[in-house]
Amino acid sequence: MTVPFCPYAARYDSVFCPYAQERDQREAELQAEVERLRRQVRENEEAHGYGSRQIPYSELEEATGGFDALRKIGEGGFGSVFFGRWDSTQVCFALYYVGDGVLDPV
Repeated sequence: MTVPFCPYAARYDSVFCPYAQERDQREAELQAEVERLRRQVRENEEAHGYGSRQIPYSELEEATGGFDALRKIGEGGFGSVFFGRWDSTQVCFALYYVGDGVLDPV
């Protein structure tokens, strides 16, 4: 459904424009659909065990052997990548520089 431009006012306002209510309703429907899809993606990620998760720094340090150089598998302009075992799973951890050479685990 296309809501035409309202020639009655510079603003889309229900007082001036007969199409404003229709437009606002459609916008609310689209926002609800976006939220439904986001919720569905989050549920799928949780159900299948993938997606990003926050890990306590102490567990991250333990999983990478204290960020052992032997477990470092790459480095770039944004940070380093380490290999490790966490929660009985082999994983890679990306650590991003946040400023002054400080690494931020992501």
